[in-house]
Amino acid sequence: MRRYVYPVNLTEVEKELNIIAEKLKISKAKAIREAIKFYAEELRGLGVIELRDVARDQAKNH
Repeated sequence: MRRYVYPVNLTEVEKELNIIAEKLKISKAKAIREAIKFYAEELRGLGVIELRDVARDQAKNH
């Protein structure tokens, strides 16, 4: 198995990360991994909507 290590500055979210780790009684690393999995699951299956300019009469006809 290959390991990936990413140096990430967590200064802005250190307080929140500590709360998550303490409440769930897990390591900070596991809390980060679980958060990524949760976020990915929430986004799975969602489509991206792209806005485009359409003439008013063209929009009324569709």
